[in-house]
Order: sequence, then structure tokens, then C-alpha cells
Amino acid sequence: MTGHALAFNLRRCRDEKGLSQAEVAKRAGISRSVYQGIESGGKPPASGEIVARLASVLGVKTAELMTEVRPLKAVRFCQPL
Repeated sequence: MTGHALAFNLRRCRDEKGLSQAEVAKRAGISRSVYQGIESGGKPPASGEIVARLASVLGVKTAELMTEVRPLKAVRFCQPL
């Protein structure tokens, strides 16, 4: 897992749920500044327990937060027959 993957996935999941950083932090029992540090990729989480609590708040599995998302290089559309 890279810090970048965790940060990207936290932001993506948080945006999908329509939550603010402060809301996620409060529900996970951490400070907003700690959450901001994790989501920005500048500060790794202090423990796996924090990642598990964040996953629970966001309604995803811990593995989803830690898995690097590969960007699409190209999308090809087929012509109808």
C-alpha cells in the first residue's frame, strides 16, 4: 500500500458519500487535522485500527482503501453492428 493510494481512495469514497473531512474525522474518532494529513498523503495513519475505522465510516472494506487504483489509459467504444 502506498500513502498515495490510501489518500486517493479516502478522498474518492468521502466525495461519493458527500461527507466533509470534519464529518469523517469525527465519526472515526480522530481529529480533523490528523484526517487531513492522511487524506493529503502527508501523514500515514498511526495504526491499522484507524484505517479500519475510516473504512467503517465510509462503508467500504479496509482493502478497498488500501488498494491502488489504476487509471484508465484509454477507453474504446465499439461501433454497433
